[in-house]
Amino acid sequence: MDLKTYYLGLPPTDRSAFADRAGTTMGYLSLVINGHRRASPELARKLYDASGKTVPLGAIRPDIWPTEEAASCQ
Repeated sequence: MDLKTYYLGLPPTDRSAFADRAGTTMGYLSLVINGHRRASPELARKLYDASGKTVPLGAIRPDIWPTEEAASCQ
């Protein structure tokens, strides 16, 4: 699951709490979700943890943590 799908699947009342758990703001999270900013490795890990490990690290930063699909094509 990608970060945007996860985020949009949250009830609107839980979205701010998700950003808080990840240690970021709603504004910055929106920039990351929409591809205007890249999550730092530290933020990627926090988002992974805050999602209950639902959003894989590779879905947040595939340049650092390739997804299994991408790794199998190499």
